[in-house]
Amino acid sequence: MMKVTIALVLVMCIIACDSDRAAQSKLDVQAERRVRIGVEYPHILYTHCGIDDTRFNRRNWEAHPPPGLRGPNPPPGWDNHTVNTAEGTMVLINPNLARFTNTATGEQVDFTPMPRGKELSLCW
Repeated sequence: MMKVTIALVLVMCIIACDSDRAAQSKLDVQAERRVRIGVEYPHILYTHCGIDDTRFNRRNWEAHPPPGLRGPNPPPGWDNHTVNTAEGTMVLINPNLARFTNTATGEQVDFTPMPRGKELSLCW
């Protein structure tokens, strides 16, 4: 019985993570018109297992959070505790640098492009 319960909890976590990533991807698809440098775009950042990566402007991006925002879990104020995301804006600073600003906290995280073929992380 314990194994079944653990398996069920794991399946539920995987489904929740997938649905959160799906919501982020849907927003990205809506914003994937021609992104211009210096223009802010609404963006939902997946934060369930911390600030690791995101999809923006048809590319996967790696996060480079400042020291206070690093860790395996979302920093305080970065997760709304229901859908594992933070709402904010993303601006393309140059072709190889994007910056996310959290609407709730005002804090920022820089992102650089992932190598081609590298996939977004899926936390467990």
